[in-house]
Amino acid sequence: MSDELCSRCQNFNIQAFERGGYAYRGYPLAAVIRSATAEESCSFCSMLLEHLKIADRGNKTSFLSIAIRKESGEADPVPWFSFDRLHLIRRQFISMTYGPVWVHFSIQRADRFPSRGKDALNIIKLRAFVSPTISRSPTLIGFGAMTPAVYFNLAADPETPAFTSQDITGSLSSVTHNWSWSYLDHIQNWHKKCRENHPECSKTLSRCETFDVENAPLPNRCVEVSFAESQSSNHDPEALNVVLRETRGQTGKYIILSHRWDESTERARTLHDNYACRTEQCGHSSRDRCNFPPLSPLFLDAVHIALRLGVRYIWIDSICIIQDDSADWDHEAVRMADYYQRAWLTIAATTVNPSGGLFRALQARDLPRVTRLPYRDGETGALGGHFYVQAAGNTALAMEYWKNVGTSALLSRGWVYQEWMLSRRLLAFSGSSAGIFMQCQEALPQTVRGDVAKQEWVEAGETPKGLVDKAFKVSMKFGLESVAKILHSWETAVEAYSSLQLTFVEQDRLVALAGVAKEFGTALQIKASGNQSYRYAAGLWTGYTRGMLWEQAERGVRVRVKGIPTWSWASMSTNHTDDEGGTINSGVRVRWARYWKSNKLCLVKSVKMIRVTPREWEPQFDTPIDPSPENMYGNGSRFALLQLRGRLQPVIIDGHFASTEETDAAALLTDHKPDFGRDMWRRVALAGTPEELVGWASIEHPENQSRENNRVNGSVYAFFVASTSKSDTGYGFGNWSNHHTVYQVIFLSSVAVLGHVNCYERLGVGRLFGNNVESAFEKLKEVLIWLA
Repeated sequence: MSDELCSRCQNFNIQAFERGGYAYRGYPLAAVIRSATAEESCSFCSMLLEHLKIADRGNKTSFLSIAIRKESGEADPVPWFSFDRLHLIRRQFISMTYGPVWVHFSIQRADRFPSRGKDALNIIKLRAFVSPTISRSPTLIGFGAMTPAVYFNLAADPETPAFTSQDITGSLSSVTHNWSWSYLDHIQNWHKKCRENHPECSKTLSRCETFDVENAPLPNRCVEVSFAESQSSNHDPEALNVVLRETRGQTGKYIILSHRWDESTERARTLHDNYACRTEQCGHSSRDRCNFPPLSPLFLDAVHIALRLGVRYIWIDSICIIQDDSADWDHEAVRMADYYQRAWLTIAATTVNPSGGLFRALQARDLPRVTRLPYRDGETGALGGHFYVQAAGNTALAMEYWKNVGTSALLSRGWVYQEWMLSRRLLAFSGSSAGIFMQCQEALPQTVRGDVAKQEWVEAGETPKGLVDKAFKVSMKFGLESVAKILHSWETAVEAYSSLQLTFVEQDRLVALAGVAKEFGTALQIKASGNQSYRYAAGLWTGYTRGMLWEQAERGVRVRVKGIPTWSWASMSTNHTDDEGGTINSGVRVRWARYWKSNKLCLVKSVKMIRVTPREWEPQFDTPIDPSPENMYGNGSRFALLQLRGRLQPVIIDGHFASTEETDAAALLTDHKPDFGRDMWRRVALAGTPEELVGWASIEHPENQSRENNRVNGSVYAFFVASTSKSDTGYGFGNWSNHHTVYQVIFLSSVAVLGHVNCYERLGVGRLFGNNVESAFEKLKEVLIWLA
């Protein structure tokens, strides 16, 4: 807690809110911004601005965002010819007409409680919001211009003037632990209400199957847990009976633990050597003689929660899968969709204590931010100590949720993405006063006190794009009503998953998403009426040629994933070094640009599935395979050759664009939206006219990443995938109409593939434009190629 205050806050006087007086006081907004962003910032102003920015929810045309940009000298981030620009002009005019914009303060009293004397202020909360005026209506000011109110708890130490006068009678968050066994009743009630009122939470992700979570099919193996002594409350491994059971074909209810692996997880693994002991088939007379290591603190906490919720089975991947049996691992990995979807509850270890367990004592740093303001006597005005101000309400809860769950190390893991998506009901642990967050398919995360972490409040923070959706299950309700919506939703799912971390990228890149892919495949099979053109291979649906138009979205090291074809987004990985010097492996973040309508310019003639050697991940091009339905969504379908019919145009891919102005112009001419990955774009010319710019290329191939030697060597071809009509720019090309054609292409180079001719690999993706491109396209003849 910092005590540094600006001169304005040093003169703060709570007596300004005397009874019968004017209800509002305030600070000029510009003064708050300057004090909050100064080298020696004011603790109250910085906390105030922090929460106002969250409440503003990223509004580019609010009075707050206008003032922040003005103070920093930042340009307005809205196009000149847009409605947002009109809003900006209107609000700037209002500011000039009605004076400066203010941060207005009002207070909340606790008058329902008895106070000492009628003159005591009895204040428990401070409210703040941004507006140029109090009296003007929203119609005049403009809806969306004002920042919603934020709230702060006010409290004072006992025996201080602020407390004894009963001017400050509120309290601060005083939670000491993130868990209490009294939470069990809240979890049971929340779960019961969800079962009774949320039909979507009893359906699979594909929405093709409904199940009873109270009597669902059990996984092939579960850990059966019970107390060694009836109703024991001893939080001790010795007070528990823990047995690995073969539960295939049985029904019941079970809980799943979603967690990160660590050293204790490695020690707890089920292996061939300890399988008999864990299943009580070893014949040993006592458990002490068994090869069954003690439960880690994390597993122990999860087991006790399950038992006290009345659930006897728990599924933990490291125990329920035989880890040194590749066949068992492959068999179980593709069943994740069934296991997570039908679980009674998923416990997510988003935050753990220093020993690795779920339960932790809270420190001052774990509570919402606190600062102090001076207290002045109501009669004399003399300075009399201070009182405390603590962030509260939606903004404080949003910050706690994002810090403890949204940006948790758990949600950065590739395997956890599908665990989070497939789980119907989640219990996430935080290391804050919020304690735990409960969420399901149809409701936002809530605490045991009923406070809700609203998604729009979290999104307003300065957070990495793509992570927020993973933190909110309601954002994962993909549109699956038609083939088009399913395919578009798959792009959205891949965009969120593509950059997540995987310890074993080559082994797990596709398997860690197999459960989700299986559900999408089920929905697609039904909606497409069995149309076999939509066949899953290497992370894409092969009949959907737009799927090949993925783009790299962030710069970084480029590493080819072995055994996955270059036309798939899954073929690219990256790595970086963490703070301790270790290497963190992850996929390359990819995205698909958005556009309304396109004309398909190529056709998938055939798909040849190729066997890949396990562990070496080498494609055996002379060994085509037909994966069984059981292996369709895992590594059994990780490599395919696509035979495509389309047109090839020789091109030259040269250096990167020299400025953002050039890339913005190229984006405008090719209708590229939204803005991502443009700092990696390179200039493209037709082979016959090397000086004429006809498009851009985003090259992800690892051998073409040097920015010093920008030109891509060798013969490069643009393969036309689709085209769109771009309006508003046709006259600039000398056209009779104000339209011109934009071509979406993938860039290829020839490659040798055993037993096949006319084979190519992907270098990157891009777009071409201009009359010369259109003329060249019309002259090209369709050819058959193999894409590897």
